[in-house]
Amino acid sequence: MSLLGEISKTSEALRYHSKTAEIAGQNLAHVNDETYARQRVLAREGVMYGSYGGLLTSGLEPAGLDHLRNDFLDRRVVDEVGQTAALIAEKEVFDLIQAALGETLTSPKINAGLDDSHESILAPGSLARALNDFFNAFQELSASPDEPTIRQELFNKVQTLAKRFNDAGESLEDIEYDLTQTLRRGVEDVNQILVQLHEVNKQVRRFELQDKGKAVTYRDRRQALLEDLSKLMEVKVEVGEDATTGESTGFLNIYATSKEGQEIQLLDSTGPKTLTNQWNQDFTLASNNPNGTEAKIHAKIDSKGQLGFLEVQEKGTFFDDADGPILVSLLPPKPLSTVAQNGVAEAVAPVDNQDGAELVPAGQPVDDGAGLAELLNEAGLAGEAPQQNIKREKGDVFYFLKPDGEMALWQALENTIAGTDPNESDLFMEITQYPNGQVVETKKTFSDLETFEKGEQIYYEGKFYQANANIAPVSDESGNLTTTRNYLENEIFRFGENYYQATSNIVRSADLELDGLEKGDIVPLTISGEDNQIAGSVILLGNTLPQSNGGNVIDFLDVGAVAKGDFIRVNIGGDQDPIYNNFIALTDLENDGSIDPSTSGSFLKVSAFSENVQEIANFIDQDDNGNDVLSFAGKEGSTIIYENNYFVIKSAPESNIKDPIEIANFNPLDEQWKSNFQQFKPQIVGDNPLEIIRRASPNGYNLDSGILVELNIGIAEAIVTGGEVQGFNIINKGKGLPSNDALLVEGEKDGELVELSIDSGRLSGFQNARVNGIELFRNELNELVSSFVDKVNSLHNPSDEPGGYLFGFDSFLARPVMGNNTIMEDEFGLFGAEGNGTIKIFDEEVKMTLPFAGTERFQVVNSTPYFPNELANEDGVRLTRADITTEDAQSYEFYGSARRMQHISFEADPNFIGEDGLIDSGDEGRSLMLAYEEIPFRVEQGSQPFVLGDNFSFDAVLANSWNLAASLKVDKNLSPEFLKSSEETPEGANDIAFQIGALADGEFNLKISTLNADIGNKMSDLSDNVDHQKALEDLLLDQRRGVSSVSIDEEVADLMQFQRSFQASSRVLNTLDKMLELVVMGLLK
Repeated sequence: MSLLGEISKTSEALRYHSKTAEIAGQNLAHVNDETYARQRVLAREGVMYGSYGGLLTSGLEPAGLDHLRNDFLDRRVVDEVGQTAALIAEKEVFDLIQAALGETLTSPKINAGLDDSHESILAPGSLARALNDFFNAFQELSASPDEPTIRQELFNKVQTLAKRFNDAGESLEDIEYDLTQTLRRGVEDVNQILVQLHEVNKQVRRFELQDKGKAVTYRDRRQALLEDLSKLMEVKVEVGEDATTGESTGFLNIYATSKEGQEIQLLDSTGPKTLTNQWNQDFTLASNNPNGTEAKIHAKIDSKGQLGFLEVQEKGTFFDDADGPILVSLLPPKPLSTVAQNGVAEAVAPVDNQDGAELVPAGQPVDDGAGLAELLNEAGLAGEAPQQNIKREKGDVFYFLKPDGEMALWQALENTIAGTDPNESDLFMEITQYPNGQVVETKKTFSDLETFEKGEQIYYEGKFYQANANIAPVSDESGNLTTTRNYLENEIFRFGENYYQATSNIVRSADLELDGLEKGDIVPLTISGEDNQIAGSVILLGNTLPQSNGGNVIDFLDVGAVAKGDFIRVNIGGDQDPIYNNFIALTDLENDGSIDPSTSGSFLKVSAFSENVQEIANFIDQDDNGNDVLSFAGKEGSTIIYENNYFVIKSAPESNIKDPIEIANFNPLDEQWKSNFQQFKPQIVGDNPLEIIRRASPNGYNLDSGILVELNIGIAEAIVTGGEVQGFNIINKGKGLPSNDALLVEGEKDGELVELSIDSGRLSGFQNARVNGIELFRNELNELVSSFVDKVNSLHNPSDEPGGYLFGFDSFLARPVMGNNTIMEDEFGLFGAEGNGTIKIFDEEVKMTLPFAGTERFQVVNSTPYFPNELANEDGVRLTRADITTEDAQSYEFYGSARRMQHISFEADPNFIGEDGLIDSGDEGRSLMLAYEEIPFRVEQGSQPFVLGDNFSFDAVLANSWNLAASLKVDKNLSPEFLKSSEETPEGANDIAFQIGALADGEFNLKISTLNADIGNKMSDLSDNVDHQKALEDLLLDQRRGVSSVSIDEEVADLMQFQRSFQASSRVLNTLDKMLELVVMGLLK
């Protein structure tokens, strides 16, 4: 070996020993750093080179760094710190709950004697103490019913108890709000850590591509970030592999699990996904007036994924629900798209040696990761694991791709097994749209005419439905082997060329084996695949329905005999305004004048008929002067066609139209005729647009057939007072909505989110605390408040006297609606006979307080004995609409009723002179409903007067059903003088006070004790679990420290050894330097 070779070799050794000494010193500097793993310098033989005598090496040289880490222990630590963080977070919330709801006892003084006052051992200011004092005060009133000072003291106790309930409820609300804010900050921390992990991933890969050993500093930092991430949420970590070689890329991929069990990748070489807990639970509702402002709403979802409450944060302006309900709907978020994120390749730039280098700050534009992803042969971050056909329960709402690639929302109509494709099964229904804003209310009144196509949606009797098949007066089963839905008795369907009417209820999947029948035959149907199991029965009506013009119908009074299958009709109206019922003969028979087809077993009433539609020209007559007059008087219920639009006459205009120009330009769609004509979509007979099918009576829609399916999404109706949204009445709670604290992954497209399921980390602990703590105890508190108020109020005010309650809950009055006239329907079988008047509730003047925690429904019912004209020949009917004069129409009598309140009365409002404030302007007069509060209202007649049983109803809806304790209030009319000791007037009576006082040892104290016990038991369990988990975590950390931590003794010994080696190499190098100097000097001589 040459002298120069020796010098080079010794120099390499000198650098190696210098590096080892430096790393030893660095280890000592991090002796107390928990995130630091002890490092060591790797050595390798130097590069070989040619020399005299053969190949030589440059000797020992550094081969990079390694650190003492155990992957198994690191992974275990990541898991266990997450479990510990979850328990600690949950315990933090329960500490707050215990402070808000928990009770403590105070021990009496140890030297208390017989003369000392003995007070309650319940802590002052506690809910239990307030409840105990409340009952004790009633016991004192029972002992001294006529003592005014006791009444004053009791009044104070009532106020105090309400305040304690309010404090408890408001404390839960405060905890819930703070929890939500903490979760949001936690989600922001998760996103920051994922970004930092991506940066560290890139630095690790860049460094290690240069073959300088492990990027130990970055790997240490990455492990610390993983542990920080695990403290927030549960994650799964996998080492990235090259898709071609299968070798490790140095990247760590991070995954989480969705609620449906899918594995969602949060981080790969292209970058991180963004997490959020916002999924549009905060939204706005636009005013239906262009000049109005929007309302801002916050939705609260319970742990079952159902809509629990809609909190109005800003009420908006100029809302008007007079023409129909204003609805909002909440949908589960769309899942992530399957489009991968593909980056553009770029070269990997070299980086400096990592020794002493600092991490690149998160978000600094160094590298977007796309180049690394392609270089490593790793796929881009997929938006979603493949969608799965999991089993569904009836009512489940979920997203699934259609064949054209569109993501659609579906609802399961029955329980299904895994693998069932919604696109190919009739067990699912695609939800076509979602109500947001004002909708038209579909009424039973026009159910004899209206048709709806599959997918159309209607708001009907307080619920929102979607048609799962075409709805029409007559269903069409042509081409089917079995019935496609359930049929109620008397419903009609068409099969082939013939019409069939159900003579009993028919279940779905009944075999349609109907060959060889004659008109008027009644045959049973069997269930498909079930031998001899009867599904129902039908009668063959023939290939036509009865015609309203009598073309194929016999007037029963005009014939002496009928044959089986003949259509007959009977006039149940008057001679001037005939109203016909159609029947089919079941057998041949003679008509001797004594047969009543409606009661005879030889006839069956046919529940539909065909009707000729009139054109506008048919309503033009001539007056005495020969001038044209357009008149619809007396034609209510008739149908007309105008420019291919169909209308039914609801009420004739107040006066005939005589102006020739107005007649020529008459259009039922004009706004001025809005109250006179109802547009509808008819069921046309064959290809004749002038002949339609109509039911015999508008008896509503069959909600049991499966055709109308209630949408199981979160839907609520806005309660509008004075043009402002005051609250909401939830009409469907929905299913599958993300909870308030859900953790979601955002997709590439707007609105794409997938909810994660996490079982560890602080965020998981907070989620558990909400479900098992806040929500559980809020529900228990709600149940306590509800039962307590209901019981105490019913005892204190058994006669429901207005103003006689102790406690109540704020509520709002919902939109009034006209109800079905059950007297006409049940007693006379007459549907759709209601008048078309209106009612106005002056709700802005009402501050309603309900004495129980529920919804109250009020009714205003017409008791004036006027009847529809169709009943003119009925026994006992003296006056019909035809007998009503203008003066009669203003003298109707009404009575009031409520679902719970026993006695409701009306009186005139003597102080009301009209909304315009002017006398004799036509809007004077209104009534007061004397209910829990005075409710002013005004009923106005329409063109079709009210008949006996016509009614309006409106609901009083709780302002805050989510948290009853927070919304409890003392009845505003309560005063010490109104506190009752008895319903009786004799002096000294005490039955009411005695009954309420006797509740002291009953269920309510037990409920508070149970609530406190539940909190205490949960706190005890959590404390034990936290201690156990900390011990387990400490054990793992101790084991890891034994492997990775820096030992001062070892490092000092190594440092001394490395220094000696360095010194030895230095001396060798010094000697070689002197030898080289002698050689050079000799050459110079």
